[in-house]
Amino acid sequence: MCPIVVDTHRIGDTATVTVSVTNVIDLSEWQFDIGFNSSLVTVVLRSNGGFLRAGGAEDFFNGTLDNSMGTITAIGSLLTSAPVGVSGSGVLVTVTLQGLAAGSSSVTVLNAILLDSTFADILANTQSATTVVFDPVPGPSVPEPASFG
Repeated sequence: MCPIVVDTHRIGDTATVTVSVTNVIDLSEWQFDIGFNSSLVTVVLRSNGGFLRAGGAEDFFNGTLDNSMGTITAIGSLLTSAPVGVSGSGVLVTVTLQGLAAGSSSVTVLNAILLDSTFADILANTQSATTVVFDPVPGPSVPEPASFG
């Protein structure tokens, strides 16, 4: 599983981070936590990536968001009607972050659990080195009004 980040944004702007799987076989359930630097970014939205929908009905859990601690805990999804899981590659969850201060914030996948249709663990390598950077971009300078006397 790997978070993928789009480009650099200014303070106050948002960036979307996706957590994806690649070449997974028979995925039926997934759950993990996400960590981020709460002094630099805040989570404004988390959405189902839809990967499991290819296998039928699913339940998505937004997890518990704590922007002050920089965590989303127990975000996940499970198939509710399919006898087998979904295989392939795709997006599990999309997280929208808003920049609070200049700097870099790692977005880290923690405590990942992936299960197949027999409830056996699917081994996964997580990549947590992806960083969202929010740099302030100075606006155009505005000249002071001239005084007339």
